[in-house]
Amino acid sequence: MAGDCIKTSNLISIAKQVANECARLPLAIVIVGGALSNKNDKKEWKVALQQLKMSIPHNIYGLHPKVYSSIELSYNYLRSDEAKSCFLLCCLYPEDYNVLVEDLVRYGVVKRFLKGLGTVEQTREHVHTIVKNLIRSNLLLDGDYYKDEYVKMHDVVRDVTISIASRDENGFMVVLHEELEKWPQNGDSYTTISHLLGEMKGHPTELKCPTVQLLQLLCLKHSKTFPDNLFDGMKELKMLSLQDCRSSLTMLPPSIQILQNLQMLNLEDCCLGDVSAIGTLGNLEILSFSYSKIEELPSEIGNLSRLKLLDMKGCDSLKRIAAGVLSGLSQLEELYMGRIKNWGCTTTMEGNGEKSVCQVSCACQKNWTSVTSHFRFRINICINDKSGGVRYLFENTLELEVKDASDLGEHRTIHSLLKNAVILNLDIEKNWKHIWFEKEEKGIIPCSLKNLSSCGCEDLEYLLEATSDSTPPNTFHLLQSLSLYCLPRLIGICKSTDSVEITLTKEEEQNVRETENQAKMLSLFQYNLIESLENLQQLSIHRCDSLEVIFELEGLNAEESNIFNNLTVLSLIYLPKLLHIWKKGPRDIKGFNYLRLLRVWDCGSLKCLFTPSIAKLLVKLEKIQVSSCNEMGEILGKELGDEENRDVIAFPLVKTLKLEHL
Repeated sequence: MAGDCIKTSNLISIAKQVANECARLPLAIVIVGGALSNKNDKKEWKVALQQLKMSIPHNIYGLHPKVYSSIELSYNYLRSDEAKSCFLLCCLYPEDYNVLVEDLVRYGVVKRFLKGLGTVEQTREHVHTIVKNLIRSNLLLDGDYYKDEYVKMHDVVRDVTISIASRDENGFMVVLHEELEKWPQNGDSYTTISHLLGEMKGHPTELKCPTVQLLQLLCLKHSKTFPDNLFDGMKELKMLSLQDCRSSLTMLPPSIQILQNLQMLNLEDCCLGDVSAIGTLGNLEILSFSYSKIEELPSEIGNLSRLKLLDMKGCDSLKRIAAGVLSGLSQLEELYMGRIKNWGCTTTMEGNGEKSVCQVSCACQKNWTSVTSHFRFRINICINDKSGGVRYLFENTLELEVKDASDLGEHRTIHSLLKNAVILNLDIEKNWKHIWFEKEEKGIIPCSLKNLSSCGCEDLEYLLEATSDSTPPNTFHLLQSLSLYCLPRLIGICKSTDSVEITLTKEEEQNVRETENQAKMLSLFQYNLIESLENLQQLSIHRCDSLEVIFELEGLNAEESNIFNNLTVLSLIYLPKLLHIWKKGPRDIKGFNYLRLLRVWDCGSLKCLFTPSIAKLLVKLEKIQVSSCNEMGEILGKELGDEENRDVIAFPLVKTLKLEHL
């Protein structure tokens, strides 16, 4: 556990003494070993041994004193006050609880883990680094869910941590018993309080805790409703977290307005009515309504000029965001809005009249300009309930599901979100022919997009339009995953436009239209766009009825081309008009060297899978799956000059070859 350093001759003896002082108890040895990991200085081991011998364990029923001493030693060995603070905060939760690391992040923002400098995201990176070190030290365990998002405490470690946290210098009071019938007595010295509110006969009319800075209450379903003056005696409170309080919190106690020092307010899974009183808390930096029942975000929330993070994930009852709220949050760095499913209804907005909520609410407010390259967001606007996990380690994400996109393209904020999205999922039923763009720029998504999915739009013809330049914008050079599903009119990735006006005869216009239509039908990826997709790893195209060609290779320079060398997965399903996967490439083309999976199902017009010039490139191919392609006469097609150039085609790594219903 302590690493290879104990194998050195000068440490073997002292290491054995430390193990003996741990009474050879596995938990104690593991924790002390983590604290002394890779420490080569014999003096450090002697100091640790002395601390173990001098430790005065507090009485914890059933706990071996040596285990207490070992955990305390490991705590003392933590390198920073921030690490100690993170560790102690983990004892605020019930036994065997999966602690969301994001909770520690938000506490860390208020506690100024970065000494007042840095963004929320920088604090998040710092806290996750601390947590990983605590896990390496065996003081914390990986959570049961997403490994990087949750942690747990061993029950014994938690008992010792509560004991350490309860000392005068720390000032914690942690009481998490479901059978608790009344509140613990008021305390003048507590800085941090965590309670599990169960079958209580009632709540105190006023809590007198003048020094408390963090109050965390976890409620059970049968908890009593909070009194109006609950917070009157805790004016120094900076962090307030109320979780699972749907029965205890049907409306905010009026006394919440007293908390003028409050910087973090977490109202998770609560049943909330009018929340306008929160707008008086001018020092608030973190505000979360996640998974709470809230119908309106009132205009008063726009007064929170210091707010850095707004979390409304899982607020599926939300119907209205008052005009100007988001634009008033001038310091906002992060916005989370997920599972918003009631946005197809109508509402009356101040100054806007009656309009569809998806046109005037949330991130779609026309005048909201806070979206910059440093703004972090995860927004899910949907018609139907789309449950998502509680995750905060992600890149900027926009999921947009609406029936009609007629007016969305006019909204500047939609444009800004699209530009800064790294993950973009679009499910728009109609009136959407391409992703909205701004003509003065070279494309709407510059240098950000890594994952793009588009599904179900009956009108979509192109993913985007080029500007007046003849060359398509370099929009997709970071793209790693592209999924196109159920797009019956899709005929290309990019539609190039030309601003030069010329006069044509009727016959010339007809010829141009025929030529354009043929090009639209032939190629999803035109040759002049292919080289900008150098990072594409996965390509899935399903149920796109109009496509005839996937890769149009004619026009590529064979000597300069080395294309799609990061592509590992190619999935083509139900493309009834597909004639070619690869079309008219030069014989000496280079690329596709890392394709591992080729899946082709229900492509009824496809006559062959690939030509020899393509097949010889697929040296990493492991799986070939071809099914229900009725017109396919051969897997390896012929091309001009085959008689003279009979290269041996081999797939040395293929493990699975599945050919059926051909």
